[in-house]
This record gives sequence, C-alpha cells and structure tokens, in this order.
Amino acid sequence: MHGYETQFGFAAVALCLLPGVLGQGQTVPCIDDCLAEALASVPTKGCAAGTYWRPYPESSPVDSCQPCPLGAYCPGIAYGNFTEHPVNLNRRILCPTGTFRNITGGSTLEDCELCHPGYFSGSLGLTACENCPAGRYSITSGSSKLGDCLECPAGHHCSEACSRPVPCPAGSYAPLPGLANETECLNCTLGHWCQIGAVEPLGCAAGTFGNSTRLRGNGSAPGAFLPTPWTDITPSGLYGTDCLPCPAAAFCPHASVLPTQCPAGTFQSNTLAESEAECEECPEGFRCRMPLVADLEQSNVARLPDGQPVAGTAVPEVCEEDEVVIHHFYPNVTGCVENCPYQFPRQSYCHVAGDGRVPDRTSTALMIDTLVEHRGENRPLQLRQDALSNLIQLLDNLTSEEAADSLLMLDQNGRAILHKAAMFDDVELLEVLWQYGGAGTVTLQASRDSDGFTAVMQALLLENSAAVAWLISKGSGLTDSDAQVLTARGVNITSVPSITEPSAPRLGRGSFAWTGPSGEDFGGLPKVSPMPNTTTWVFTTTTAPNTTLTTT
Repeated sequence: MHGYETQFGFAAVALCLLPGVLGQGQTVPCIDDCLAEALASVPTKGCAAGTYWRPYPESSPVDSCQPCPLGAYCPGIAYGNFTEHPVNLNRRILCPTGTFRNITGGSTLEDCELCHPGYFSGSLGLTACENCPAGRYSITSGSSKLGDCLECPAGHHCSEACSRPVPCPAGSYAPLPGLANETECLNCTLGHWCQIGAVEPLGCAAGTFGNSTRLRGNGSAPGAFLPTPWTDITPSGLYGTDCLPCPAAAFCPHASVLPTQCPAGTFQSNTLAESEAECEECPEGFRCRMPLVADLEQSNVARLPDGQPVAGTAVPEVCEEDEVVIHHFYPNVTGCVENCPYQFPRQSYCHVAGDGRVPDRTSTALMIDTLVEHRGENRPLQLRQDALSNLIQLLDNLTSEEAADSLLMLDQNGRAILHKAAMFDDVELLEVLWQYGGAGTVTLQASRDSDGFTAVMQALLLENSAAVAWLISKGSGLTDSDAQVLTARGVNITSVPSITEPSAPRLGRGSFAWTGPSGEDFGGLPKVSPMPNTTTWVFTTTTAPNTTLTTT
C-alpha cells in the first residue's frame, strides 16, 4: 500500500467486493449515463482500470471514460465511501514523489516510473522529473527531493542532471567540491603531477623535475569515480609520470620545478640525483666548473677571475698546468685561505700561465712568508737570525715535497720566496731555498713575478751583488728580452751570462706576462679586486739598435 491511497480512505476496497460485476473482477463500461448507472441499487457499470470517469462529456456518455491522465494512474477501485449508495466510478491517484508518468492510461503504481539517476521529483503527479542542478549529482533512481542530489566531490565535475561524477582528467585537479564542468578543473602545478580524479597535485619524485603544467600520472586518486570501462594509460615518463629525470651536474629535490646545478667545485656524473649531498667534492689536481645555466636553479655560484659565473660540472677536468689546485675548499686551511674572491665555498680553479690569478697560499706558506719578511735588512739582527732558524726548523718538519711546494708558492705580486731572497740580497736564505727545493735550475731561470722579472733581474735592479753572484753560480742568467729590459733601465749586465728562453716551470705562470683582475671583473659584486694592480711589460723589438719599452 502507498501512503497516497490513505488520502482517500481504504473503504473503497470493500466496495470492490460487493455483489456485482466489479466485485467479480469484471468491468463493463457504461453505455448511456455513467453516473446514473453507477448510482443504481446494484452498480453494474463503471470505467475500466487505466481509465477514469469524466462527468459531463462534450459528446456522448460513452466518452465519459477517458484514459487515465498524465502524472497519475487509475487502478479501477471505487471512489468514495458511500455504503448506501456505492459509487463505482474509477478514481485517479497522482504518482508519488520520486516518480513521474508522461503517458496516459496508467493503471497501477508500477506505471509511475522512478526518476532516473541525475533527476528528482519533489511533488505529486509530475509528468517529468527535475534535473539535479550543475555541481550536484544523484547516482540512484527515485530521488524525491533536491537534497537527494549530492554535492559533486572534489576531484570531479558534475554537469546538470549528472548521474555520476566525472573525474578531472589526468594533468588537472580540483581541490574544492561542487564543480559544474571540466573547465573548472585546475592545471596541475609546476613540479607536480596529477592522476585522474586528483584532489591535490603530487610532487615530482626526488631525482626528477617538472618544468611545465598539466603533467600527468598513472592510476587514479583514491575514491575517484572511474568511467566504465576504464583503462589506465601510464605516461611514458619516469615513475609512471610525465616528470623528467634530473640531468648530470645537477640535483632535483622532491617537487622540483627545475634542476639545481651542483655548486662550483663539485661534480655529479649520474642522473636522478636527489640532493646536493650527491655532488662530490672536486678532487685535487682537477677543476669542476661549467658556465652557469641561467634557466636552472642554483645552489652556490662562484666567479672566475674574469667575473664569469660558474657552477659544478658532470665530470672533473684534469688541470693541465698545475699539478695541485690550491683553491679547493674554503675555509679549510688546505684550501682557499688567502685570495678567494668573496670567500665562496668550494672554489676550484686550474691556474694556467697567463690566467691572471695567483693561487692562494696554504697556512704553512703564509707562515714561511712571515718568517722571510723578518729577514729584511731593516729588521733587527736578532730577529733576522731567529727567523732563519725558525724557518729551517719549520721546513725540517715537512716532507721534501711539502717544503718545496710551500717555498714555490707565489704572493699577490707573483713573487716566490726566491724573488724576495734576491731582493733582500740574502745569500743565507738563498742557500736554504736551494737545500729545501725552493730554488732549482728551472726556477732560477724562468720563475717570474707579476712584473715579468726573474730573481736575478730583481737582484740586478737593486744592485744586490752578493745575490747576483750566487744566482749566477747556480745557473741563472738573462734571456735576450730580459737583457733588453735591464739595458733600457741603465742596468749594467756585462757580467751576467746569456741563456736561451727556458721552458716554464711548474708554477703555472713562468715566462708569461699577466695582470691581476680589476674590481670591474667582478660585476654585480663590490668593486674590490682580490689582487693589487700590477704592471705588465710589453716589448716592441725593432731593427734599430734601440729598443722601445712600453708600460701598461
């Protein structure tokens, strides 16, 4: 029984059981006057199920039985509760909420069709159900009120009369519920990927990056309403996403938009690096740098002496000139302790002849230089003697290789200890340098300071006869160009032997004129040069006896 039948009472059922044609399950339509026939003492006529009596027909009484109207059904049950004068005229029953009837002639409740998913009917006797509004859906049949249309869940969109939420396509997401169409799904953000029905973007896995929007991923978000049938199409990218693998010389943390270049002075040979910890320190004797890629993220950038910004590389490059890279790691005492521009960590330079930079000295070399400065002629005698004694003691505690390397390191003017000893006219110091590897045939002949002068040239300029004699005794001399420079300065060189142009020593600078960088070479940073200005001698040789000498 339906509640709508109680609206009219149940007595009509009893009337159907009275003696007569209708009580026997038969229906004889009225012929002349349906009302008169139905009001007879023993009713014998009536309208069949699926029809109802319409009084005062426009034509004949026969036309009084009309098809049950839209939105209702006519079961053939007597209408009314009149025991003395039973009225055997069929009644109309309106289709209940949640149903509709859009054709005539309904005879049973089953003829009222349930509202389809995506629709509802909240009133009696409707001929059509109402659409669930956009942004809502109804997945079941027979919805009887607007509240039965549920809000479209996040990650989906629901058009008007939606029977099942449609997931946002892969490459997009919807963080809020109630979307009405696909255009309201948001593009997956940079550095993330979105599977079908995504509520929030998922970050590209560490070791990968995503530099564009709408990156897709395989699978579906939990709770997504998947279409039927549905096939999971896995993107061709890494880990089943469109995220790209991190390249060598860079690393990509979780949700990276772009790779981050390894710091200058490090290298990273593999792809898929996830963090800066995978960028390895550049080994001694190599340099690890490549031009900065402006489009990538940067972890730590260094600048070359000419101001060019550099970052880490994929493969270390062998230093062809210097066997040991002094600029290696600040502030480790074995690395960049003196002249690193701006004190950046992990600076790694290969110092080659003419590159305009002097390698930073180690703490040992700085200590040696301090002791040598105490050997100056204007220092007290006791201080000079103690300085030489302490120097010998310091060198004795080093290996022969460490001692030689420390003695050959250049200061900011490009001068090794050998140059200073010659300028001090300090033969005792020269003997120590000879003994501990700070002087040798090649070094004596070719090691030049920033002005292009060898040790014997400095001694001749200062008229240090003792030092000149010692240097000559060990094989030092002047090349033709050296002789021209000194002659132009009025220096007497008659007693100094001539030598051919020697090969450059392993100091990385020998026999080449060079200039330290100026502050302008470090554009965008404080205009402070890490080295003082130096003088470069440019020689112009003519066929005339005179030689033109120009300074810059």
